[in-house]
Amino acid sequence: MNKIVIEVVFPSNGSKYDFEIPSTMKVGIAATLIGTAIADYEGMDYVDISELRLFSIDEQGVVDNNNTFRSAGICDGNRLILV
Repeated sequence: MNKIVIEVVFPSNGSKYDFEIPSTMKVGIAATLIGTAIADYEGMDYVDISELRLFSIDEQGVVDNNNTFRSAGICDGNRLILV
C-alpha cells in the first residue's frame, strides 16, 4: 500500500497539520477522519464532520469525495484545505 503525506489547513483556526494516508483511500472518508482528528485534538465540539470537503491548494479546486487520492492526482506533499 502506497502512502502519501499531505498538509491539511484548517481555516477556522488557521492551523496546519500533516497526515500520512493511503493513496488508495477515498477522499470523503479521509475528510471525515481528518476532521474528527482535528476536532478532537483542538477540542472543537461545533465542527460538523458530515459535510467536510477537501480543496486542493495545488490544483486549485475541490477534490471529489468519491475519488481516491491517487485517482484525484493528489500526491506526496500536496496541500489541502479542510472546510
